[in-house]
Amino acid sequence: MKKAIKLIAILNLGIFSLSLNIGCGSIKLSNLEINHPAMKMIKNERLKDSKGKKNAVLSSDSKGKKNAVLSSDSSQKTWSRKNSKTVVDRQKASVIDGQVVKKPTNNCRAFFSGKLLNDSNEKYWTDIPYEVNETSEYVGEGKYIKNINAFPKAVAHTFDGIAIAKGTRVVIYSKENLRGDVLLDQSGPALINNIIWKGQYSRSRRSNSKTNFDSILTKNFKGRLNDLFPPSCRKYSATNMHNWGKGSLEVICEGGSTKSTTAESNLPKIDMMEMMQNERLSMTKGENDKIIWLFDGKPYTGYIYGEQRGKKIEGEFKNGLEHGSQKEWHDNGQLKKERVYDNGTKVSTKTWDKDGKVTSDIKH
Repeated sequence: MKKAIKLIAILNLGIFSLSLNIGCGSIKLSNLEINHPAMKMIKNERLKDSKGKKNAVLSSDSKGKKNAVLSSDSSQKTWSRKNSKTVVDRQKASVIDGQVVKKPTNNCRAFFSGKLLNDSNEKYWTDIPYEVNETSEYVGEGKYIKNINAFPKAVAHTFDGIAIAKGTRVVIYSKENLRGDVLLDQSGPALINNIIWKGQYSRSRRSNSKTNFDSILTKNFKGRLNDLFPPSCRKYSATNMHNWGKGSLEVICEGGSTKSTTAESNLPKIDMMEMMQNERLSMTKGENDKIIWLFDGKPYTGYIYGEQRGKKIEGEFKNGLEHGSQKEWHDNGQLKKERVYDNGTKVSTKTWDKDGKVTSDIKH
């Protein structure tokens, strides 16, 4: 905390100013079986034909009440509501709790696990992102009104890890039907493990060795996993994820909505205040007294985002120096200020009012 206070005290560069107030994503004790109620078919919504194939059609009666109708056509590939034009190709989408949701794709998916996520699979403790097993599953784009049905295997084994793909945003609510507090609002790439395991260890009975779970956030993963989820994209959850299974979920595809180049889109993004509080983000002075931003002790390249006096901000850094755009927005979402830097040197400053009118344009 002293380091965070010191950092804020000397911070007066670019859009990150002195009044900064900022708020890149297994449980061994579980004896729950796979036949947990969450794993069972939902009555009147998921039915099977005589050949065991899921083949339910959800319709509405005259009073608007939902009813599941079993089709005798085992080749049926579509789902629709009565008096609705919605038709779903089962190869690309599915129906969960009456909601049409898309199947996971490489560009839009989230991975949920009943264990912590790591680059190795350890019995009772860790799963590997994107390797589906009895405690984990993918979730595709859509609105899920009950988490227990969105990722039932993870919930049944206690929910402890999420991996969010690049181009995907995950919003988790504390209550069903997309209501309650927002427990998580995270864009990928991100790997998130349950905060209750911070500072804890796993123990191997065979080798009598132990693993510090905190090292998962900072070590280099094996192979391509380190490219998919670099250390700057890993963190602990804000609250106990075991309680998140009672809520609801929204998975949003963001791929294609950005105008960034491929190189820019691959840059990590980190939450500034969170990383400061975890003592992973710090500053030092470089040549010509330029401020060098360090992440885990190394000059940081990527984006830093957060809020300043209630306004959204985002800045780009290269080798620890402000480089590229540093942006700040009005509370109505309109861009307020953009500073452009070249390796720590300010190049230009442009400002707008709340209606989008340019109020100044300065070249330095």
